Amino acid sequence: MCEKMGKSLKSLNLLTLWAVAGGQLVVAEAALAQQPDPHAPPITDWTAQITAPAQITGVRLEETEAGLQVILETADSELATPTTTVSGNALIAEISNAVLLLSEGDEFQQFEPTEEISLVQVSELPDDRVQVVITGADAAPTAAVSTTAAGLTLSVTPGIAQVGQSDETLRLVVTGEEGSRYVEPTAATGTRTDTPLRDIPQSIQVIPREVIEDQQVIRLGDALRNVSSVVRGAQTFNGERFIIRGFDNAAILRDGFRQEVFSSNLTFPELSNLETVEVLKGPASILFGSLEPGGVINL
Repeated sequence: MCEKMGKSLKSLNLLTLWAVAGGQLVVAEAALAQQPDPHAPPITDWTAQITAPAQITGVRLEETEAGLQVILETADSELATPTTTVSGNALIAEISNAVLLLSEGDEFQQFEPTEEISLVQVSELPDDRVQVVITGADAAPTAAVSTTAAGLTLSVTPGIAQVGQSDETLRLVVTGEEGSRYVEPTAATGTRTDTPLRDIPQSIQVIPREVIEDQQVIRLGDALRNVSSVVRGAQTFNGERFIIRGFDNAAILRDGFRQEVFSSNLTFPELSNLETVEVLKGPASILFGSLEPGGVINL
């Protein structure tokens, strides 16, 4: 019974003293003073652990004489000093106990803010961390950090590429010229004048001299293989015949003049002295005085 009473009193967090005198059980109770745990962390550490992360509400880039400033704006809290590392041409700064709350999205990116800086990227990482990546065009930049109650500023100075460094970035520059040697922008078949194709309300396809030379074309039928809706028809003693848009016996012209049916030039047109081959698709009777429902081929 005494043992049961002792357990119940102990559960009430009381110091129980037992004594037996004159055959009677005497119970004396005293409050057990709670002693602090010497191994427990101080209260200041507990409050630091539950401190809300700083909120980054804006990112601004300002070009300076020395390079670039990356400004991280906060509402009311001060950001912790970031730790920086270098990877290739990128300077990486990581800020602990911070979150990214931007009006334009959950990430900030700016390509080529200056000639020496290729990319500035601010993104959020797990465990309340924010990462700032500043990529240089030729080498990794350096940054001086300053913190205020209104945010954090990274004063970025572009890096200088070292001659012969092993991890030098390979840059590819692609240049081109307007137009193409295989494109002929004008034609004379539709209007009998040298007119831009975009101004002619007809379907005209031009095979320039460069195509004829590069393909080493010696027959007209081989050159017309480059034109859509044109196929070679039956070949007779009169020469090669072509079908345009399903209509047989398309007219063949030379500088706008119709070739005679039994002309030797029609049998085997000479291509060595041709500048272009123009194919007009569609009715052409109003232009050449005869019914040509499929179109004409002008050499």
